[in-house]
Parts: sequence; structure tokens; C-alpha cells
Amino acid sequence: MKKINTIITAFAVSLVSMYSHALTVDNNGNISPAGASFTANGTIIVQTPALSGNVSCNVSFTGKVSADGKSANINTVTTSGGFLLCSQPSFTGLPWILNPSSGTSAVITNVGFTIPKVIFVSKGATCGTSTVAVSAAQEGNAIRLKANNSNLAGNCKIVSLDVVAQ
Repeated sequence: MKKINTIITAFAVSLVSMYSHALTVDNNGNISPAGASFTANGTIIVQTPALSGNVSCNVSFTGKVSADGKSANINTVTTSGGFLLCSQPSFTGLPWILNPSSGTSAVITNVGFTIPKVIFVSKGATCGTSTVAVSAAQEGNAIRLKANNSNLAGNCKIVSLDVVAQ
């Protein structure tokens, strides 16, 4: 019976290893595992000419690490949250490209979004496409990406971005 339990445990560990992965970035800026899909969730705070103050929203990315691990595509971006405006942006420039230069820094290129003119916003805004510098930190099986005070074309700003990719 003990042998059967050992075999079942080994099989379960093998299955978990096959279908889950730790997303890592090394000191040379290589992301692994190469070819892996990922999700990133966190918060974003933005300023645009269309708004009188900062807007804070939840943000989610989905993407895929390149086959060589040198970059990652961010293919979808969605925002949500208590503020009605969080459901309004259209994200442009997709895929956004994450290019790490080391284990602690990277840039995301093609970052852009538009906010339509709606009843509570006197004018719309077109922000980006621009390049955003981010810090990267390994946190267990995930990578935390952060940006602060990143100016975008269109007189817009990412005041803060904080997401965990896994």
C-alpha cells in the first residue's frame, strides 16, 4: 500500500510540474520558461487631459513569453474597478512588448490607450503609444513589474503601475 501511495504522489507531482511553471527573469534579462503563457494582475493609476484627477483601476494582462525568452508579448489588457471610467479605455498598440534588460529592469513598448468622450468626461483622450520603463523583481514563482510617473504621448501619464505576472 505504501508503494502505491508513493507512485500516486510521484504521478501527481509530475502532473503539477507539467501544467504549472514559475515565471522568472535572470540577470541577463531572459524570461523563462520560454514560450510560456502568463497573466498579470494588479493596479494602474493614470492621468489624462480628459480627467481632472488621477484614476485608479484594477488591471489585468495576458501574454506569452517569446520562444527565445528575450521578450514577452502582452496581448490583452483589461481594466476594472469601482470608478466607472475603469471600464471605458480601449488599449492600443497591442501587443505591448516587454523587453527586460536585466533581472531588475525592463521596458514595455507600444503602450497606449484611448478614453472616449462620454457624459462624465468632457473630452476624450488618446494616450501613447509610448515606451514605459518598469522595474522587475522576482517574487517566488512570479515577477512583479512596477512603473512610476511614466509620461505617455498625448499629455498622459501612468502615475503608477504595479502588477504580478505568473
